[in-house]
Amino acid sequence: MCLHAWIEMSKSNESRRESPHTKEIPSKKIYSKSRSTRTQFVLDQHHIQAVAVIQSHSYVIGDKIGEGPFSEVFKVQDIKRNQVCAVKIIDITSMKQTYQTKFLPCELKNLADVRHKYVIRIYDIFCMGGRIYIFLEFASRGDLRNYLKSLHRPLTEPHACMWFYQISLALHYMHHEKSVAHSDIKVGPDCCL
Repeated sequence: MCLHAWIEMSKSNESRRESPHTKEIPSKKIYSKSRSTRTQFVLDQHHIQAVAVIQSHSYVIGDKIGEGPFSEVFKVQDIKRNQVCAVKIIDITSMKQTYQTKFLPCELKNLADVRHKYVIRIYDIFCMGGRIYIFLEFASRGDLRNYLKSLHRPLTEPHACMWFYQISLALHYMHHEKSVAHSDIKVGPDCCL
């Protein structure tokens, strides 16, 4: 389902409170071969459906590279573009109804419209089976926090200045050209900014 159809569907389903995806789903074991080891995954029916959905859109799913409270991120190969990218799979059935119908459609539309060299590019967004699939540019070096932790030394000042400048340009673009305020920028010992 395309983004615009999902937004319209969300608006029409605002009054619905129960999720159709609350029944217990059996799990199935599958295997994935990597270069060095053979890894076993236990997948529930939602994961099996996710793999089928991803493959039906000309992507080959790879390793899991991240997760959050409502989402998982996998490395995928885009067969049409012949490039590696990532897919973020968001389980919307666990989210509050007001977030699903009011905030999420707006966030997804904003994501789809962003085009800046210092912002991860979104290639495709669709919804199927209580999940949103966001196909995006793959960050081959991982996220900034983990990169900084892996250095085991302070970042050089010129390097820090360059990154701060790039982040500032991206935020300026989002705020002034797209009228989007990034509300999840954190400062602290475990964060970058």
